[in-house]
Amino acid sequence: ILIPFQAMAWKHLDYIKKAPELSLAYKLIHNHEISFCNNSSLVDEQDITDTISSWLKAGLNTKDVDLTNYIIVDCVAPDILIDDSSLISEIVYGCAGGLYTNPYYKKTEIPILNKELEEINHKSDVTPLDKLRVKQRELYLEILNSVKYPSVFLNNTDEAIKKYKMSKVLLHEIGHAFGLCDEDNSAPASKDCDPANQSPTRDKSSIMSYQNQSEVLSQYDKEGISKIFERLNKNQIVR
Repeated sequence: ILIPFQAMAWKHLDYIKKAPELSLAYKLIHNHEISFCNNSSLVDEQDITDTISSWLKAGLNTKDVDLTNYIIVDCVAPDILIDDSSLISEIVYGCAGGLYTNPYYKKTEIPILNKELEEINHKSDVTPLDKLRVKQRELYLEILNSVKYPSVFLNNTDEAIKKYKMSKVLLHEIGHAFGLCDEDNSAPASKDCDPANQSPTRDKSSIMSYQNQSEVLSQYDKEGISKIFERLNKNQIVR
């Protein structure tokens, strides 16, 4: 019987298998705690604690996994950093946004971004959209080069200050930190997801979907995070 655990299937393949020590799920299983540092003006410590707790409660259905957790506000070598950033993409989309990244992405993303910039700059006719893409990629490079810890960057725009939007963005980005991928075929992160478990349908109610309008985890989100805990707890990791 094939059960379409979309959110479960869309876990980051490289992230979970090659760099598990950067996953909040891995840190929780092995250290029994998660520490974070909040440098953002858009959310407070309680917002972050509640968001992490939402994912942890969803994972409590996991069998044989000790999810005892201590969430510590600590800016010295935190497991995850929450910060602000003015993402250029919001000029296009005009809504609250965010970005999750970690030091592991430097090795894979920086060469790709540099190549994309070189290709755009060598075009004979550079369009306004090309110029916007250059700004986006330059900003992303700046962010990647500054990353020392796994980080969530929240977009500092007027729209983002609306709390109902920001809580959704935070829940989505921390979902990435636990190892979940975007629940959309066209999403940039989809290229890093596990092809062996992809479902032909997508869960539009998932917090990991761009089409989701709610601020709560779907049933597939809960099953997905539980599966990630199970996978890491059994040490099924390719190093």
